[in-house]
Amino acid sequence: MKAEMGGVAQEDLKYHVENFIMSVFAKTDKDERTVETITKQNAIDFKRTGDFIALLELFDGAMTPEWAERKKYCIFKAGTILKALKAGIQPERGNPNDPPEEEKKEEVASEIPSIPRTPIASVQEQADYHDQTPSYMGGYH
Repeated sequence: MKAEMGGVAQEDLKYHVENFIMSVFAKTDKDERTVETITKQNAIDFKRTGDFIALLELFDGAMTPEWAERKKYCIFKAGTILKALKAGIQPERGNPNDPPEEEKKEEVASEIPSIPRTPIASVQEQADYHDQTPSYMGGYH
């Protein structure tokens, strides 16, 4: 079987597995945050996602602290969803350790670099271009 695969590098396999796991994690998390009511299926999805993340331990150095944190989050969410449903209450959505949305917006706004406000072309260059442009493109008036 390995001979049929050819010379596939371990790094390539790791890259594909990480991409797959990231897409599963993103979908599971998005579904939990946007679904109308959280059900047992959401808990099962988080458990499966945590199991997929555990596969990264097969690759050398793939289980980074970030992935370990995501695995821990998946296990936590699966448990809290099942516990809340068993108690007859609707589980909390999202990560309870995330800062509120207002704080996130302020952080993002402070991280965006300012863009210099220099004109690309002078007013005269823009007028010259406008005069040479056919009417269907906004010129020759």
